[in-house]
Amino acid sequence: MAHLYDAELSPGKLEAIAAWLPGQAWSGVATGAEVERVTSYRFDDPAGEVGIEIHLVRVPGTEEILQVPVTYRGEPLENAGPHLITEMDHSVLGTRWVYDGAADPVFLGELERAIRAGGTNAREFMSTDDGEVERTDIASVRGINDRDESDDLSAEAAHPLAETLSFDPNPSPTTLAGTTMVRAGDADLEILRFPSAMDADAPSGTVLGRLVGTWEGQDAPVLLARLVDH
Repeated sequence: MAHLYDAELSPGKLEAIAAWLPGQAWSGVATGAEVERVTSYRFDDPAGEVGIEIHLVRVPGTEEILQVPVTYRGEPLENAGPHLITEMDHSVLGTRWVYDGAADPVFLGELERAIRAGGTNAREFMSTDDGEVERTDIASVRGINDRDESDDLSAEAAHPLAETLSFDPNPSPTTLAGTTMVRAGDADLEILRFPSAMDADAPSGTVLGRLVGTWEGQDAPVLLARLVDH
């Protein structure tokens, strides 16, 4: 469960993403182009320290959707300078260091956990003067464990897979043809920068699990990420 503040941000989230994307060779976004929000979803950091938010955006007037996972930290992530998106002033929390989630072990661990254990995104609540209000304008995502060949894992089936999480404190993501890959113990975690149809061609190797999602206007599930055996 994610609790959000109705805060002033400088720069704003979309402003920061729009400034960062042109420097990413995979994005195809031109310098100076704006981006607009399609939807978003979050995972919870078990330690409660790192904000994890995945943005789905597009350039106005285009149909192609880009997936941009980010993490928000109260202190710099050690040795992650090349993956810093921006320093953001948060009117409640102060300075936040915003990173490409593909290089943050907290996001990667929660993404892998969701895929392996059939997890879902966090419910989101906005703090307002009238109390907390649940957000409904977010994506609905879920993990599918292909190794178990079941979309509805029991806790007993999920538990052994969830124990295999393993990421370097400073992951080294590599992006090829719009797919960002990070080594994850017995597999490669693949983040699709451009969400694809569920029947998209699989990479070489066995697909162990997938993260799929839907949102308003996107009723058919799309593929967001997958875990692939080396």
